[in-house]
Amino acid sequence: MTQGPLINEAALAKVEAHAADAIAKGAVVRVGGKRRKGKGYFFEPTVLDGCDATMDVASQVTEKTAGPRKMVSCRLDKTVNHMLP
Repeated sequence: MTQGPLINEAALAKVEAHAADAIAKGAVVRVGGKRRKGKGYFFEPTVLDGCDATMDVASQVTEKTAGPRKMVSCRLDKTVNHMLP
């Protein structure tokens, strides 16, 4: 899989802020979670565990963020519920 950059510094800062908000509200970074070093507007592919609808990462319902993301909730019976399209 190839990951391209975000469109500009503002988009990268927004994705970074959304991740920081989730972490501050109790989400745990399982993979990634920060800017990639080097040239360009890259944010590491990231998995945040423990997210909920109060976090900025769930804001796709009300606002568009340039970073692709999917919020998924797993129940104890291992059934996956997609919370956001």
